[in-house]
Amino acid sequence: MFRRTGWNELGEKGFALISEKFIPYAPFWGGHGYSNVDAWWGKTYGDHRFMEGAFEGTPWFMHTSEGTMIKGTAWGQKGLVAGLEDVLKAYRALPENKRRAVVGDRGTADPEWKAASTFPPGGLALNVWTRPLKRDGKGGFLPQIEELIGHGAPPEAEREFGANDGFAIHGYSSPQRDTLWLTEAEWKSLVPANPEKGQSIDVPEPVRLRIFLLYLYNNSGMYGGFWAKSALRTGELKVTVEDVTPQAIRMRVDGSALLRMRAEDGHLDRGLQPKLPDKLDMGYDCRLYGRIHYDREKKAITRFDMAALGDFRGIWCRYYKAKPVPVAFAFELDARALPPERRPMMPFGMFATMINTSFTDVRDYWDPRK
Repeated sequence: MFRRTGWNELGEKGFALISEKFIPYAPFWGGHGYSNVDAWWGKTYGDHRFMEGAFEGTPWFMHTSEGTMIKGTAWGQKGLVAGLEDVLKAYRALPENKRRAVVGDRGTADPEWKAASTFPPGGLALNVWTRPLKRDGKGGFLPQIEELIGHGAPPEAEREFGANDGFAIHGYSSPQRDTLWLTEAEWKSLVPANPEKGQSIDVPEPVRLRIFLLYLYNNSGMYGGFWAKSALRTGELKVTVEDVTPQAIRMRVDGSALLRMRAEDGHLDRGLQPKLPDKLDMGYDCRLYGRIHYDREKKAITRFDMAALGDFRGIWCRYYKAKPVPVAFAFELDARALPPERRPMMPFGMFATMINTSFTDVRDYWDPRK
């Protein structure tokens, strides 16, 4: 969780401080759907105000329940415990009205927004992982691990991998996770009504675009992102029936996508790469392959595995990758029978459409053609 520091540095005293004196809070960055809650969120976090309360050396931000930000640092010799104690000292120095919050009404709710950002009844969830790879010299691939754990800050524009100034969390050496949502009507559209061996159907455009634009974007970087609709130069995704029995339908998924666009540099560190242009070439050229199994008795999809593999070029954390990097995406059916409250509040892909400018509403997640 920490960037250049670790949990082992907290020790017993540090854990006691966090558990007794702090309340961990994971804000719903995309909004909450209630007017007063979202107004508080905007006041506290909007326009990057949350950075005013950065606890440097960690991915944490410190603020009172009223919304007042408190800066702190765990850099250098200070360490985590001393940094936390400094935050508490600054908190105690605040006036009473800044330290205490009035618990009020959440305000009016937007029913359409809540419905669009809630896992759909009868829907299907796929767990999605993103991972950078490296070629093994024998025609295969291996997980990219060792190149991701350096902490250098070279001035050259081309940087293979590695955390730079501590803001990238150890270069993202582990797979990044997201969730793909399909409505009941969408996943049922993937199953032919009268299946025959060899029969092929095109994946409906809203689903195909959702996968290509939101889930084939390399999110091994700050806040992830998505491809603009115009970035999809070519792309197809088909489901083909391979076997039909009274009990089951077995299908194969095949596809390809070529995505290219010119993008703003976003969070790119100009101090490390000052010679790069304002607009950067980004691209991903991949093939997709997968399997879908449908149980005709249960009337349910029991297997949905799909992988995408290709070369990515573009923004990586605060660096720019001019040399293409192999990046893989894995999709797997989440077969857990979870109640709605156990589901994520929204997929990261849906969140990405809200913090960037090309999309303005969570409803656009369901139909990227807009």
